[in-house]
Amino acid sequence: MRTQVRPMSRLALFDQAQDEACTPLVALSGKRGCEMSTPDDTLELTPAGIPVSLRPFFQEYVLENLEPERSAFTVIERTLAWGRLPELRWLFARYEPERLAEWVRQVGWYRLSRQRLKYWLCFFKITNYRHGERIWPH
Repeated sequence: MRTQVRPMSRLALFDQAQDEACTPLVALSGKRGCEMSTPDDTLELTPAGIPVSLRPFFQEYVLENLEPERSAFTVIERTLAWGRLPELRWLFARYEPERLAEWVRQVGWYRLSRQRLKYWLCFFKITNYRHGERIWPH
């Protein structure tokens, strides 16, 4: 005997997708009791402490000359936009989550792609953020 599987409604599928979209990087901040799966000791850093694996995203800079505090705006921008899990863990260890959330709230709308912006808005649970008109409507 075969069991019938009822298809989910569009609203149920949307709710499920929203829930799943907010969960993948819970371990970044080390909160909610999640264990980090890989140690960040293997991440190679510059003398100033920036991951060398971020070099492709700083092509117009000499990565060794960047200081994480003085160049925080650029480091946060490039890591949130292009960083993988080890780099994102480094970012959350280096800067306070509140500072990162404030960066997303204030300038994320014009410095991040729409997809990344929506992800980080969901991750930080930001509902009121600064946004303006984009040049192209699509």
